[in-house]
Amino acid sequence: MSQKSTKLFEFMKNQNIRIKSYLLFLIIIIFYYLNYSSNIHKKKYNNINYEYEYNENIFQTNSNSQNFVFNANWGILTQNIPIKNYENPKISVVIPVLNSENFIHRTILSIQNQNFSDFEIVVINDYSIDNSFKIMKKLSEQDKRIKIINNTKHMGQFYSRCVGTLLSKGKYVLPLDSDDMFLIHDLFYILYNELKTNKPDMLKFRGIKTLNINSFLNNQNISLFRGYIKKNQIINQPYLSKNSYKKCSLQSTCIISELFKNVVNYNCKNYLYEHITYYEDCIINYYILQFARNCEQILKIGYLYVYRPGSNSHTEKYLNKMKGEIYYYETIFENSNALLQHKLLVIQALFKLSKKNLYQKLLEDDTIRKKLDLVFEKIMSDKSISKSNKTLLNNFFSK
Repeated sequence: MSQKSTKLFEFMKNQNIRIKSYLLFLIIIIFYYLNYSSNIHKKKYNNINYEYEYNENIFQTNSNSQNFVFNANWGILTQNIPIKNYENPKISVVIPVLNSENFIHRTILSIQNQNFSDFEIVVINDYSIDNSFKIMKKLSEQDKRIKIINNTKHMGQFYSRCVGTLLSKGKYVLPLDSDDMFLIHDLFYILYNELKTNKPDMLKFRGIKTLNINSFLNNQNISLFRGYIKKNQIINQPYLSKNSYKKCSLQSTCIISELFKNVVNYNCKNYLYEHITYYEDCIINYYILQFARNCEQILKIGYLYVYRPGSNSHTEKYLNKMKGEIYYYETIFENSNALLQHKLLVIQALFKLSKKNLYQKLLEDDTIRKKLDLVFEKIMSDKSISKSNKTLLNNFFSK
């Protein structure tokens, strides 16, 4: 080998060593950076739920540590009512009310007993025929933060919730049903600090589902709300849009007011005068999830959802649920930005719906029949849906 060749070889060898050293150094820097970022991330979001695993003892272990409202005189006002009448509150609690005389006092007390007092309570009396209005009026005379809106006729929960939201003045809207309640005294304080610090458009917290207060206290007929966020971080789009097909309710959710009002004004107008009794809040939530820039969920159990069997017959209740589903599916096809996977899931759901026993009875409702026809037309004119799916659906609708 010539002297020039030898020198060239040594030069290349040295260059190769240098390159390997640089690469090794770069790998160490990247590894350190990722590890450091991860630790920062964990510190910042250490109170966000990572994964939801059902724990049978969760209610017993949490009931003592979380200081539930009704553990200590939950039927008595324990907080002082502020003299100031808040005109620009931080949080607006919106409650549609229909014949809830046995629950509404307890529900409002769970709000008044919060140690965070900068809120308003917007109650929409949906033409109740019991003593609900009298109870609310008496409470509003004692606490100026309670605002009552009276519907001149029964308009339904969807209308009442939307109107109450539009007339609210808070920076954030917190929906609540008239027979449900908040479980802990410091819930609003926790929510507001989280909203102020991380600035999510939507903040979810956890809740418990039960038949009644006694069932909850006796640890019977209860279940834990399962969230739709399963990552230890604030979730951004497009994750939200991919998961917004799920029929997620507005319970245990705090939403930035501007987003909520825009959704009501521009996306929910067509449904305002429809008496939707099931999944009505899922329709609102679908649009909120579409337009929310980010969403966060915290571990705190703060909502008690009391579901009542009701006076309706089993058949009527089942039919109303099916009607609610069809309204929800129509919402997805009305949305020009709906993902293909959502549309395909709707087609699949419609096939399942057609096999249910009460389907033929459902078609006797002219409004529902028109809704189904509209969904069918949307599907058949949609270029993103395959011909095979359209053929199958055509056979289904022609029966």
